[in-house]
Amino acid sequence: MLGQAGHWIHVDPADPRGQRLIASGGSLNPPSLAAWRLLLAEPGWTHVIDIGANYGEMLVNVGLPPGAAVIAAEPSPAVRARLARTLREAGIAADILDAALSDTEGTARLRIDPSWSGTTRLARPEEVAGMAVPVTTLGAVLRGAGLALPSLRAVVKIDVEGHEAAVLRGAMAELPALGGFAALVEVLHATPATLAWIERHFHIEMLRLDEVPALVAVPSGRFTAMLGCRALYRQDVVLRRRAGAGP
Repeated sequence: MLGQAGHWIHVDPADPRGQRLIASGGSLNPPSLAAWRLLLAEPGWTHVIDIGANYGEMLVNVGLPPGAAVIAAEPSPAVRARLARTLREAGIAADILDAALSDTEGTARLRIDPSWSGTTRLARPEEVAGMAVPVTTLGAVLRGAGLALPSLRAVVKIDVEGHEAAVLRGAMAELPALGGFAALVEVLHATPATLAWIERHFHIEMLRLDEVPALVAVPSGRFTAMLGCRALYRQDVVLRRRAGAGP
């Protein structure tokens, strides 16, 4: 299936998410893609990191920053094989990680959803079923990215079905040292406690749903209220470092 930028996106034809991607021309959530494009267009990024890359549509449907290294994390083997083919044929020399990301390193259980690849997720502590997969942290990925942290400017997409805060916690020690950082993070499944944690630790921007999409800053204490605003996109938000916010 040809994506919006003219690159082939390879999907599992038996996966309903793959079928929907085909029907939609390669973009299931146009506002998410619009916010991601706005971030990628900011100057100076050295690294683009896609956590929960799935079939790679958020990498091949956009203009990547010239010269930026690309890292894509996708723990599902069947999806990852198609992701690798998509990126290779698009000429994107990405480092593809076969691990899930969380706040600790080790192993975990991955619960693969055969009815929709996008809802594959790490098992909760009480869940024993699932495929064993390696787990790393965003902090470890940043430390191993090939640049000293002060020279590293990372733009990150995190879509991991409710595990987003754990991914962020896994990089809290490294974020203050980075030369730059911004993340497009799904908050659709976030609990009130998680939303409060995000607001304590990050500056937040939301996409204005307008003829000309733009990112608007969320004033302190207004995050929950603004999530209810129909003029703003509430599935994904942009996070930037808040000075002095510890783990």
